[in-house]
Amino acid sequence: HDRLGLDPVWASPRLVCDLGRLRGGREWGLFVVARIQEATIARQAFGEQRMNPSRLGLGPVFAHIAQFHPELTAFRRDLHAHPELGFEENYTAERVVQALGLCGVDEIHTGIGRTGVVALIRGQQPALPQTSGPRMIGLRADMDALPLHEHNEFTWRSTRQGLMHACGHDGHTTMLIGAAR
Repeated sequence: HDRLGLDPVWASPRLVCDLGRLRGGREWGLFVVARIQEATIARQAFGEQRMNPSRLGLGPVFAHIAQFHPELTAFRRDLHAHPELGFEENYTAERVVQALGLCGVDEIHTGIGRTGVVALIRGQQPALPQTSGPRMIGLRADMDALPLHEHNEFTWRSTRQGLMHACGHDGHTTMLIGAAR
């Protein structure tokens, strides 16, 4: 965690491992998905003070990511306002592809499992001598919403009657766009 510049309070992600396959049957390998606690948890832990990475001692990586906070917040709110059920996430997939394009990823594959999106970012480190290829890490997020009525009053509430992002997938998708940045 020190190499990433993260304070230990932020360095306790949940790790989930899964095996997956890429279109065409090529082995993806082991996915490791790490979800770092959201800013709301930080506000609870540190009080209602503004999220200032340097004041909270969160390190250079967090400070770098924090500069994208306004655009990532707008992206999440847009996804929240336009929820879609599983396998119907056409708008969401389009927005994700657009955002990944702006991030400058090396490859974008669409239509995975109907509406899924896979982006590849080629690292700059060479393969380890004892391996047959470059090291990889996979990050994944669900994009679907739930068939629920939203009873919130904020401006980014669901615009689709009977659908809402009650499970946080809008936030999870945004976190991966942030990781791609």
